[in-house]
Amino acid sequence: MAVTDPAEWGWTKKNTLWKVFWTNLDSIAESCKELTKCGCKTDCSGRCKCYGFGLACTGLCSCMCKN
Repeated sequence: MAVTDPAEWGWTKKNTLWKVFWTNLDSIAESCKELTKCGCKTDCSGRCKCYGFGLACTGLCSCMCKN
């Protein structure tokens, strides 16, 4: 039975230790900010998630603001 190289299966070697290389992609939170939705009941400012990310509220939001 042949032993495969761990580097071919997502592992990286640093000195004598092997470590898992999970991904080089952005986190989902950074990649999909546009899917953020707020639950604001009044105007969208301060604690509004969309406002905090610098995005306009969308149809996913439960508010009626125009930020």
